[in-house]
Amino acid sequence: MPDVAREFPKPDFVRLELRTAYGPVFRHVSTNPPREARLDEIPVIDIGDINDGPEQRQRLARSIKEASENTGFFYIKNHGIPDYIVAAAQEAAKTFFKQPIEKKLEVSKSRSKHFNGYSTKGTSKASPSEGSMLDLFHLCRSTLIQHS
Repeated sequence: MPDVAREFPKPDFVRLELRTAYGPVFRHVSTNPPREARLDEIPVIDIGDINDGPEQRQRLARSIKEASENTGFFYIKNHGIPDYIVAAAQEAAKTFFKQPIEKKLEVSKSRSKHFNGYSTKGTSKASPSEGSMLDLFHLCRSTLIQHS
């Protein structure tokens, strides 16, 4: 019997359907095993000049759009948030996610009228065929501003 894997090699990419507010969009996703990203593969967007006029904001918007569509995430630098606040937020996240599942479910996204809160693994889907392998905490900035 012929070796099918040798005859028909696994493709390097598959087509993935993503749900958006404007209908489905498609991306080609690598089928290679996961690996650590190299620093040169993660876009770094400098927002230090965000208040320097409409041209700078348009440039920034294009950079964010490109990074979002092509990489799916990005780093932001020169955001003006002090390091101690970033560190405190990271510690709060670590503390939250170390709790037992029952405690995290007390602030479940399903209990929030604004869809903020905790989501268990496999419940957050960008694609009809996949669920997130991470547990997540959703937080909408507009809700924070409205209720602070």
